Amino acid sequence: MARDNLIVNPSFKTNTTGWSATGSSTIARITTDSFSGSSCLEITKAATTNSGAVIASRISVSAANSYAVSVYVKVPEGQETGTLQINVSWYTALTGGSLISTTSTTGLESLPGNDWVRLVGVMTAPALALGALVSVVQPLAGTVSKKFYADAFLFEAASYVGEYFDDITQAAENKSVDLALTPLPQPHLTGMKLQADISLNDFTFNTVDEYGVVWVVTDIGGWWQHPSPTIPEVSRGWGDGSYDVKGKYNARNITFEGVILTPDPDLLAAARDRFVAATNLVYTGAWLKTDEGSYTKASYVRLSGDPEIQTVNARGRTEFSIGLRAADPIKYKWNTEDSIYGYENVLIPCEASSPAADGTEIIENEGNYPVSVYLTITGPLVGPTVISNDTAEELITITGTLRDVTTKTINNRGLTDNLVTLSTTATHGLVVGDVVTISGLGSPYSGEVVVLSVPTTTTFTYGATGSNVAYGAGSGTLTYGPDTLEINTYDRSVFLNGEYLGARAKLEVYNDWINLYPGNNTISFYDAGSTVSSTATLSVDYRSGWLA
Repeated sequence: MARDNLIVNPSFKTNTTGWSATGSSTIARITTDSFSGSSCLEITKAATTNSGAVIASRISVSAANSYAVSVYVKVPEGQETGTLQINVSWYTALTGGSLISTTSTTGLESLPGNDWVRLVGVMTAPALALGALVSVVQPLAGTVSKKFYADAFLFEAASYVGEYFDDITQAAENKSVDLALTPLPQPHLTGMKLQADISLNDFTFNTVDEYGVVWVVTDIGGWWQHPSPTIPEVSRGWGDGSYDVKGKYNARNITFEGVILTPDPDLLAAARDRFVAATNLVYTGAWLKTDEGSYTKASYVRLSGDPEIQTVNARGRTEFSIGLRAADPIKYKWNTEDSIYGYENVLIPCEASSPAADGTEIIENEGNYPVSVYLTITGPLVGPTVISNDTAEELITITGTLRDVTTKTINNRGLTDNLVTLSTTATHGLVVGDVVTISGLGSPYSGEVVVLSVPTTTTFTYGATGSNVAYGAGSGTLTYGPDTLEINTYDRSVFLNGEYLGARAKLEVYNDWINLYPGNNTISFYDAGSTVSSTATLSVDYRSGWLA
């Protein structure tokens, strides 16, 4: 397991000897957190560039050789987001000499409260290089007294970044290998562990219900693996083989198996009825949810094939095997705070100088597969407006306007054959289908109504039940807005103020229908027609997704 020219700096584990502050920062060893061992280096930043820590002595290198460098970094809770990187400065000597150049790893944005992340890089020592000085820094100026942590620094002569490990003796290595090869003893079970970790909508399995009936799922076939693929085979004519073409994943087929254990045979009929009701998934579906460590994963399923429910002994033990199908084969992270859909939500104010907003947020897809999003844009928008996944270079462009909250003064009203006609002192801006609130006119005019027609720019009609009233003067107000535009990138549907008709016309003809890809995605929201004082918002509802 030995590596040539491996240099692992142990100073994070003991004290700050071997490290110095850079960029006017200060450094200290702390024991309240670490990536490996019992302590790490805490860097307290200054309001200057390149706040961080630098090794006290240069490392011996050879010109034209490849060197791999890495360090684990973390921004603790309550601190500020920082883009961190490793700088390697190359010198013509181990001491003295002159600086040749500096090579940097790609900057990595670290968010407060996230786990340790690894900065890595592979670089080639330039001609004449004999020494390297390595630092871990935030290249842009940070906020005074804000902190980040560093641990497990590694620098080695290599063309790739290997795994970090502490120095280990041969005896320790042998012990680890022997332990891994030793068979595990058969566990001694004193009772069944029921963790209520599987459910179909509100029906929970792996639990004992209020009647003392035990519900156990023994297997979910097809849940823990890829869904089956379909890959067309297109022959290469007279050539060997086929063309390399894209395929797709089919619906996920699942076999839901388990057993119902009743303490008394008399309870079986009622238990079976409850189970049949829970798996009555032909006309409606259900969310199949499983707790998998840090996540609850879910897919929307319906029945597939003939259910099998069979009682196998006189006490009432009943075994079941239910075929389910998830039309969408992706398994989604379920946010328990949204009990209906399981979405997580991020709100992005439109880019503006007043109120100040940069119009961007980073959204993490914690899974391993791209997922669609549900976007809700609340006006006003002047347009054209762009929603962008900058990471994936995908765009949605809104070409139409969205109205703000609007109030108009009513000066005339009338009621004929249950049809109200109102007029306003100024252009009202209404369209058929708008939902408006009428105030100040009394019954039967006031309340929330739906616009039926717009004869002129200052008149509109809606339905109301009452005696006919001649058209004449009346004093009141109408209020509507703000407009909301909803975009579902899964089925590419668009709704304007809850209505489908005409909503798609608000978007550019060709769009990318944004997805979230595994890892961090930078989402931007920008209104080209209102760059100064926009108050529009973009709400992103999403669920991380897994293929298996």
